[in-house]
Amino acid sequence: MIITLCGSTNFVGEIKRIRDELEKRGYTVYSLAWTDLSFQEIEAKKNNRKKFINELKPKLIVEHFDKIMKSDAILVVNSVKNGIKNYIGGNTFAEVMFAYYYKKKIFFLNPIPRDKMFSYLIDEIETVNPIILNGNLNLIK
Repeated sequence: MIITLCGSTNFVGEIKRIRDELEKRGYTVYSLAWTDLSFQEIEAKKNNRKKFINELKPKLIVEHFDKIMKSDAILVVNSVKNGIKNYIGGNTFAEVMFAYYYKKKIFFLNPIPRDKMFSYLIDEIETVNPIILNGNLNLIK
């Protein structure tokens, strides 16, 4: 199975760990373009906001969608960000919808976020019927 990992760059350490674990288990894994950079290196690239928004971010979005197209499934790494449990950002939500449209299996590492800031997304996320792993990568099949 080919799996693309999706999630906030804030989770880069966890994404690396999951990538390595899944590869050990024989999966082909695509991850964020910046997975092998440190969080500090990623933030430095974001410092020039104009360049990041106008040049880097569009390229990264297209590259990640291409990875999803080549995959059988996505795994959303939705951990705690800024005190928000099971965080899913705008790009990750778009990736979930993209994967759903192209009939990819959708796994969530943790449950669907229930924070009130996500209230307008919960119905859409539940509609795609993600497989909730509750942190257990053994449930990927």
